[in-house]
Amino acid sequence: MIDPSKLPYAEWLEETIRKLAENDVKCIALAAVVGTAEVLTAYYNANMADKAVMATMIQADGLFDMTLANAKMIVEAAEEQEDGT
Repeated sequence: MIDPSKLPYAEWLEETIRKLAENDVKCIALAAVVGTAEVLTAYYNANMADKAVMATMIQADGLFDMTLANAKMIVEAAEEQEDGT
């Protein structure tokens, strides 16, 4: 039997559950990449609109991370546009 407390994400999951318990949760979505890129999804009380809103927020988080990872290149490109080059 697997001991959940030994999993590498146990601390993160415990903190996440704590945050959920401190808020008025309407619905929950869980998505995890497992195996060789298969995505496992699970939902609690999430309707179609809830899933769409949560998917949009996940996409925005990804875009923000990508922007941060490429910030130097973005700034340089913007400066080149200002210089007219």
